[in-house]
Amino acid sequence: MNTDVSIIVAAYNAADTLDRCLDSLLGQTAGQVQVVCVDDCSTDATPALLARRAKEDNRLLILRTTANSGLSAARNLALPHLTGRWTFTCDADDWISSDSVAHLLAAEHDHPTADALLFRMRKVYDDGREEPFADWPHYQTFTGREAIRLAVDWRIHGDYALPTKRLQAMPYDARTRIYSDDVTVREHLLTSQLLVQTEATYYFYQRSGSLTHTDGLSRLDFIVANTHLRDLLEHYSVDDATLRKAEAYIWRVYVGIQRRLTANRAHLSAAEWAAARQVLREALQAMRPDRLPHALRFNPHSLCLRPYALLEAYTKLLLCGRRLLHRNY
Repeated sequence: MNTDVSIIVAAYNAADTLDRCLDSLLGQTAGQVQVVCVDDCSTDATPALLARRAKEDNRLLILRTTANSGLSAARNLALPHLTGRWTFTCDADDWISSDSVAHLLAAEHDHPTADALLFRMRKVYDDGREEPFADWPHYQTFTGREAIRLAVDWRIHGDYALPTKRLQAMPYDARTRIYSDDVTVREHLLTSQLLVQTEATYYFYQRSGSLTHTDGLSRLDFIVANTHLRDLLEHYSVDDATLRKAEAYIWRVYVGIQRRLTANRAHLSAAEWAAARQVLREALQAMRPDRLPHALRFNPHSLCLRPYALLEAYTKLLLCGRRLLHRNY
């Protein structure tokens, strides 16, 4: 079946939100759509929900990973099965406006040389509040080099449609279970010749709740993925201003995660802490302090120190000061 747009949904224990997501994707007002939903070995009612939905609508194709593998691996499993000219992804707890595909096709018509079509994103909170991710003019266009300057610290988001053949030739980075897809998003944007902002709307659900013990350890993947991001930017020889902006973003993320893990050291086993310190040590060694602005590099709250033992000692000193002031991480 030839279709206009294919949509990849990776789902893991998403029974509470998946119906809303699928309703929005299969309820488009224009265009022929295909939805490929990859169940990443869910243990809740997700498999039963998908089986029911697939019986009701033959536009929905269900795949299943052989082991819980993470977002990128699940998305990559869908790539050989895509039939649309264009493809985008939608997380299982997010949704899109009913006229999104119509707007994507209109943008394709108006910009036949476009090789990435951007959604407008709106953040949606538990209490029903909405706010725009960014407010760009109608049909603003970008080159890849312009887009990457905004994308290194997420001033431009990662929700877009690509020509399917292009996505199949540039699959998602799966080196870490989570966050590595962020590296691929930046590569997709950077290597685009013409990106077009459309009127298609993506609703990004902001799930409430603080980081748990497990979430905190999983954030180490964020640090590793950011190391890969630096490698990517250097590989494509981006300009110095973009490299400096990226390094500042990478350092801020690193400091936040390193400090939170150090503050919660008592909740980690000896093996967990040893593994975390190894990731933190290697990432610190890969940093490029020469690219950091002086105001950040020499700020007492984000001082860039090496080797890792010195940074760790300084972090403990800062945390001790926060405890004395009755402030927690």
